[in-house]
Amino acid sequence: MARRIGIGGIWHETNTFARGLTSLADFTVWRGAELVEAHAGTGTEIGGALEACRRLGARATPLLAASALPGPTVASDAREVLWDRLLSELRAALPLDG
Repeated sequence: MARRIGIGGIWHETNTFARGLTSLADFTVWRGAELVEAHAGTGTEIGGALEACRRLGARATPLLAASALPGPTVASDAREVLWDRLLSELRAALPLDG
């Protein structure tokens, strides 16, 4: 049986000199099959993880991926919502091998 590897993450390049906050609305969020469709074959961290699973014969289990353009610090409510969503997807996918 192929190992199940959870794939997900939250990405934002923060510029602490930028004014304002990066809100939840500034993030694009992908789940499940749309995560794979959006990132497979790309030069991103998620794309690399998907490719590694393919090469190793592991079953990529998409959780949640969220990203926003570089900008000001992420608002605490946005961080909490994204983190809670990622952890919820992780719990729902258990058990995983990695």
